Amino acid sequence: MALALGLSLAAIPFLLLWITQLGGALCAATARALFGGFGVIAIAVVGGRLWRRRVSWLGRDITSAVLMTFVLGIGLMARLLAVRDLVLPAWVDSVHHTLLAHIIAESGRIPASYKPYIAVHNATYHYGFHASVALFSWLSDKPLPQTMLFVGQLFNLSAALQVYLLARWLTRRRRAAFFAMLIAALLSTMPAYYVSWGRYTQLTGLLILPVASILSIEAARQQDRRAAALAVLALAGLLLTHYRVFAFYICFVAAWWLIELAQRPHAWRARLGDLGWYLSLGLLASVLLMPWLLNVATELWWPALVYWDNQPSGANWDFSWRYVSRGFDCYILMAGLMGTIVGLLQRQRFAGVLLLWVGSMFLITNPSLLGLSGEGLINNVAMFATWFAPLAICSGFLGDEVLRIGFARLKGLWYVLCCLLMVAGLVALSVVGTRRQITVVNPDCVLAIQADLDAVDWIEHHTALRSRFLINAQPWQSSIYAGTDGGYWMTALTQRSTTTPPALYALGTSDDVLRVKDFNRRVEALSTDAAGLWMLLREIGVDYVYVGALGGPLDPDTLCVDPGFQPFYTGTRVHVFQVVAR
Repeated sequence: MALALGLSLAAIPFLLLWITQLGGALCAATARALFGGFGVIAIAVVGGRLWRRRVSWLGRDITSAVLMTFVLGIGLMARLLAVRDLVLPAWVDSVHHTLLAHIIAESGRIPASYKPYIAVHNATYHYGFHASVALFSWLSDKPLPQTMLFVGQLFNLSAALQVYLLARWLTRRRRAAFFAMLIAALLSTMPAYYVSWGRYTQLTGLLILPVASILSIEAARQQDRRAAALAVLALAGLLLTHYRVFAFYICFVAAWWLIELAQRPHAWRARLGDLGWYLSLGLLASVLLMPWLLNVATELWWPALVYWDNQPSGANWDFSWRYVSRGFDCYILMAGLMGTIVGLLQRQRFAGVLLLWVGSMFLITNPSLLGLSGEGLINNVAMFATWFAPLAICSGFLGDEVLRIGFARLKGLWYVLCCLLMVAGLVALSVVGTRRQITVVNPDCVLAIQADLDAVDWIEHHTALRSRFLINAQPWQSSIYAGTDGGYWMTALTQRSTTTPPALYALGTSDDVLRVKDFNRRVEALSTDAAGLWMLLREIGVDYVYVGALGGPLDPDTLCVDPGFQPFYTGTRVHVFQVVAR
């Protein structure tokens, strides 16, 4: 199931790429026919295999399946309850994710640009997650924001399944993999906290990463052409889904290769052969993505490399251990470190691989530690938000090792008693962890409430499509501005333009980025000067002012006293003013 999930998420953007390249387009009807057919074939194949293997689904196998289903079911329930009060996905990233999914769902193709919604001529942002959301919206006929919330939380829970896959493959221990999955599903803050950031693209990439890594290594180790073909598909899909996670994939494969070389230095010729396989897989995936990949390399990667190469070393501002050391995460971090040490003492290959993987991710994220430039291409938040996987695996191994050693010396009643205590302890931890998962959404990351959604819906039916809105905004990630309330959703939900576009405007020209920054600084300076603000808005052609329920620099009381701002809509804590001639 985990392999199928990763390959499916890789196949969706890959298929959409080639449908676009060949001049075609998808729509709801064709998507349902295409993926419905795939579904029937998959059910037939999987059903046949399960029927042939029905004898093996007895005893321990069925017990494991029941336990895993229970944990994943509880985890899914917790994640759906976590977003029960959200009317729209949280935080800044969710806005442009919804807009990109809208563009794909509207055209049935990969966007060539983000105009007229955002002034970006070349579409270079990874779109794998957005393609999946558009597809699910076609299949379910649900609105995109609600689709994104559901798909995002489903993917969030699926990360625990992918942790199980990677742990099972690395440690070859079923119980260790189960503990790792339990930690990722119910105990660890990450990836559950991804919903507060709207970090769905990285999450989707992490669902593909274990599959791409395992298939690449197995293809090289066994020289298996079928595994190689699937690895190429997974790599292509990973590149289309998240660029930074692809860098983490390179770190993982490199860590595996170095540990293999260290353990068997006499077989260095074989390791060179493995390296040739890895390079060939990457080259084939790159060829399949041409010319899209060439456009991204020239329009996004190279300018980003030049920009960050000129930044001073040690410029990173986002380094914080709190993402892996608060709540249960503190204990998971300690258990992970202990599990790594135990694994290294036992000469377990997985311990060295995971330690080297985490270390290499740390170094490529903070190259200034080696005296290199380029710091900022990958940020520490993305790195720390990925550490839940190796920490869960090492913690799961430690738990399995403790049980293996401890239970080996127990017999009779003591064995049964310890089993019951262990189950009771896991249940208690799971209950506490589930309560934390349900409340994981950070209220400070919520931009819109139901009152905003009602106002935006009213605006869509009572304003012209070409209308332009002034919205509340504040500095975000030091270089750009982002909205602070429901007005930031205006473009994604109604296709009306706003003075602060969705954050992908940072991919445009430096003049456009500077123009938005200068304008918002002028608005902040004029926040208490209604007359001066009116003159500015008339000068640049703004038609309406939106002040959302959660607010920002704009003060509705200040605007009410000026005749240039006529009340246009008033709801619960939401105010819309029309900019009129005096």
